[in-house]
Amino acid sequence: MNPIHGLKPHEIHYTPREKQEILAAISEMLDTGWLVLSRYTEALERDAAAYLGRKHAIAVSSESAALQIALLLAGVQGHEVLVHANAFHSTYQAVQKSGGVPAFLDVDPDHHGCAHADSIARRITTRTKAVMIMQGGGYCHPEADAVRAVCADAGVVLIEDFIHAFGSSIDGRKAGTFGKISATSLYATKVFHAGNGGLVFTDDDELARKARMLRFYGKPENWKQNVAIEGADDWRITEMQAAMGVARLRRLDEEIARRDRIARLYFNRMQTLPTQLIRPLPLAAGAQPNWYKFLCLLDDSINRDAFRELMGARGVPIPHGCYEIPIYRHEAVKTKHLDVHLPSAERFCAQVCALPLHADMTEEQVDYVLTEIVHALHDDRAVLSRVRS
Repeated sequence: MNPIHGLKPHEIHYTPREKQEILAAISEMLDTGWLVLSRYTEALERDAAAYLGRKHAIAVSSESAALQIALLLAGVQGHEVLVHANAFHSTYQAVQKSGGVPAFLDVDPDHHGCAHADSIARRITTRTKAVMIMQGGGYCHPEADAVRAVCADAGVVLIEDFIHAFGSSIDGRKAGTFGKISATSLYATKVFHAGNGGLVFTDDDELARKARMLRFYGKPENWKQNVAIEGADDWRITEMQAAMGVARLRRLDEEIARRDRIARLYFNRMQTLPTQLIRPLPLAAGAQPNWYKFLCLLDDSINRDAFRELMGARGVPIPHGCYEIPIYRHEAVKTKHLDVHLPSAERFCAQVCALPLHADMTEEQVDYVLTEIVHALHDDRAVLSRVRS
């Protein structure tokens, strides 16, 4: 088989059993008329909480909803929220919409693209209400427990953005278990997904009660009095999404194991590549990513856009990394942050890229990807080394 065949940046695949489960659930929903906040939402919340060993999971309509609810629970209105500079723009929007003031943490490219615990400690001031750590690409924050201790000592709320990292762990502890409040995504491309949606996790009974109100206009009970006691929105997940999530969660560990096999092939083969111009993102001791992405760092001399274009012409799609410009330089907000310059985050965002990875990739395809990378970096070095725009 031609190794290019089936070579995709990612792939969404359902087993025959998953399809049967989801279709049977949809048929039942259509028969009963219960399309929102019923048995499948309850099952998703129960199963997801049990998977992480957390007391409460609250299913919502999107990752943005999950992040915003987490911030509202933390009470950030009028206060500073520290966020990773390389987070996605949805993080910035969630902080703003919840009334918080975003401030940015520099990150270390060799630290899973995360901020060090001691640098977070130095950034916390009397204005800081919450710290939101991001676990990008499916890699756990290497110092998540230390960050948790820093936040506890400072009296600020740790919010864990593990939108990419459901199923990942560090030192045997799963992503999503470090924050007082944690939020993840169920968007279609994620390792654990339901087409779209999000989940909020907490062990606090009162915060969980409030989160359930916030997702349903601020009503204290889902289907009873139409009186809102908390200003909120419609952030309800559908039963169809929840049923997809329930089916996917049952085989999540199998999916991660298959992705891990591909990632380990990449790691092992990249140790012997005859080039120093690309390297895997260093993996911290004790880390077990879910391999949402296989992140690599390009040498400073390589123009990433040219590299991606050239590799695409060679039949190798190079996915976007996480993320390619700091959030304070996004067009929508950059005029508000002209004085912000975080060199490590900017370097990381400029260097990072991802290699194709999905559970159905073959060993032959991994070898093909790496062979073409070596050819591109050496045969077309002049093209790839042009000045970045």
